[in-house]
Amino acid sequence: MRKPHDSLAAIGGLSWPSKMPCPSWSTPAEYCGVGGRLREVAGSTCSECYAFTGCYLFASTRAAMARRWRILQAALATPAAAEEFAQHFAAVLNYYRRRPRGTKFRVFRWHDSGDVASVEHMAIIARVCELTPAVRHWLPTREFHTVAQWQRAGGTAPSNLCVRYSAAMIDGRLPNLGAPASYVHSGDRVAADASECRAYTRGGHCGGCRSCWRPEVPVVSYPLH
Repeated sequence: MRKPHDSLAAIGGLSWPSKMPCPSWSTPAEYCGVGGRLREVAGSTCSECYAFTGCYLFASTRAAMARRWRILQAALATPAAAEEFAQHFAAVLNYYRRRPRGTKFRVFRWHDSGDVASVEHMAIIARVCELTPAVRHWLPTREFHTVAQWQRAGGTAPSNLCVRYSAAMIDGRLPNLGAPASYVHSGDRVAADASECRAYTRGGHCGGCRSCWRPEVPVVSYPLH
């Protein structure tokens, strides 16, 4: 039986974004594929990426994200390593889901910094979701083609995973992929039929809102800040 402390070390630890009602798992934003290219595009949702500012610049945070990236690369080396990593990740999340005292959560966000790195990475994420059926997962991503490639290879998102595709441009077009999406709006230009993120009315916290995790919410629109 895996001990939670050992499993936590095996996945490189978790990140704890102050906005979230749960932890996340971050990797360095400079390794983003699509996001890295969009960062050079004025007016894109990545042009002023928060993962290159504030607490993400702390040496301890940078070291933790780099450690997770190295662990992920090792996990992607072989199917056996991928499964071992997924089992450790699930052990951590299931522990926190059942924990009788202290920190406990029912939802999880993937990548407060970073994104899906490959088809194999997407398969690991789906596997962790399968192994944690009592946890709802949210995966915001701009790696549409990677997810589509994984699906063409037979990958299917578990029912507890909401893959939410992120629009590339501020006030730009929504991804037309027949799947949950997200959008960044300026001023009061909230996308039609979107659920506006109102964390700004709660001191920058999600509070009781879980729209991002709910696939039945077609579009979540975030105010530009």
